[in-house]
Amino acid sequence: METISVEKPKIGDGIYTSSEVAEILNISKRRATYLIKAYSEQKFKDLSNFTYVYKNERRKSINFYGLIELKVFDTLRSNGFSSYQILDAYKEFAKEYGTNYPFAKKQVLFMGKKIILQIGGGYRLVSGEKTLLIPKIIESFAKKIEFSEDGTALRLFPIGMNKDVVVDPNHQFGAPTVKDTNIRASTLCGMHEAGDSIKLLSALYKIEEKSVKDAIAYCHRKAS
Repeated sequence: METISVEKPKIGDGIYTSSEVAEILNISKRRATYLIKAYSEQKFKDLSNFTYVYKNERRKSINFYGLIELKVFDTLRSNGFSSYQILDAYKEFAKEYGTNYPFAKKQVLFMGKKIILQIGGGYRLVSGEKTLLIPKIIESFAKKIEFSEDGTALRLFPIGMNKDVVVDPNHQFGAPTVKDTNIRASTLCGMHEAGDSIKLLSALYKIEEKSVKDAIAYCHRKAS
């Protein structure tokens, strides 16, 4: 399948379709499709050059940073911020940190009780009730992310840092795997559903039983 992209996918980028975004972020596929379209094709198009288009099916995919940023975008939209307000904050943070992916930066995700909004051509910090609420929600998501020394998102633990399922763009193109392995969570879950016991899968793949249980728990989440 031919891929058209402004920026060609590289090892370590991660490639996520709407179905994969929906699974990892635990949202409906319809919501994931909307987010990718709104985020990477419309208002954020000039700032984010990471959309991969699979020509035959016209499917859109994003990279790992885009996956992280979609969650932030969705959280802000779901809690009353308009796309325009989010875009203004996005531009300001992009300029401040010199990156096309400011919502994947630790400094932004743990930004405290504020968000930058554009007011009459200038910028000011807003500290209303809504603004106090949103960063706390974002921070709870950020606590599932492992960051590099410069504060850039490296890995996402979708069901929590204490679980052994990780989304790592350096393993299996970013598909959810057992931490520090190339074993896909979906593989373990499928074999368990086919009748293999947790003990057998643990012995077969030389991983802890907890890792198998975590993979099964991840796959059995219900979309919100």
